[in-house]
Amino acid sequence: MYQSQEEIHEGIKSVGVEEFTMRADTLLKHTKECLWFTACDSQPETISVGASRIGGDPDLPEDFAWPTTSDGQPLAFLFQINTTPLEPGMIAVFAGREITMIDIPHHVEFIAPNTPLVRTPQPDNLNKPSFFEDDSELGRSFFDVPLLLESHQALDIPRWSSNAYLDVIGEDYEWEEEYEELGFESDGPDGTLIQFRGSHVSYSCGDAGEDACEYYGLAKSEATNWVNLVALSSYGGLCIWDAGVFQIVQYQGMEKTTLTHAAVQSS
Repeated sequence: MYQSQEEIHEGIKSVGVEEFTMRADTLLKHTKECLWFTACDSQPETISVGASRIGGDPDLPEDFAWPTTSDGQPLAFLFQINTTPLEPGMIAVFAGREITMIDIPHHVEFIAPNTPLVRTPQPDNLNKPSFFEDDSELGRSFFDVPLLLESHQALDIPRWSSNAYLDVIGEDYEWEEEYEELGFESDGPDGTLIQFRGSHVSYSCGDAGEDACEYYGLAKSEATNWVNLVALSSYGGLCIWDAGVFQIVQYQGMEKTTLTHAAVQSS
């Protein structure tokens, strides 16, 4: 993981290609802070209210209204993470069955710091994403047993194959090999399950921001106003399509700042 721009500069120099070194300003322009979340080495029998975790029942404000699909079926709870110190507070993420890879019912609950929370049982008859189902390796859903997480703050460089990524390596992929050397160093710690903020990925179709614009009927020029909110990665007993990523991007334009778009990024 890169902890500073100086480390990124050193990484660029270590590639040893002078022409690529000249692209440092372009790369740093797209570099963003992020939090990586991994499973804690020691898993307690009981996880405290408000702790970052995957699965189980969520910790929510008492007046929380459970999110549903358009036909009223409750969405499944996936995870909750404490986003401090990057952004004070926490988020809880819910999702339902994929309609297409870029059309997924979902809800993100943004919870302010110091909000009183209660452990809230999930309703019956959940609408679940396909990757929520029982896993043959585990013999159960990955989300059945709560998994305590810990966070790691770092800098994240653009990810394959977003528009920012193409801006760094060139649309003809001229610097792809050199950039891959940097990419190995920028990945989160081993066992990363969740990435908050940082750069989004665009494995499947076009840039994730362009997919969001198409979904909401916005001009393609608005794509740069979409930023990564959070991404859940395949890991161990959790396989999201073809070892892909469940990713939510958030609109950061002048209006509609609560707008989010969820998609599966997979080969």
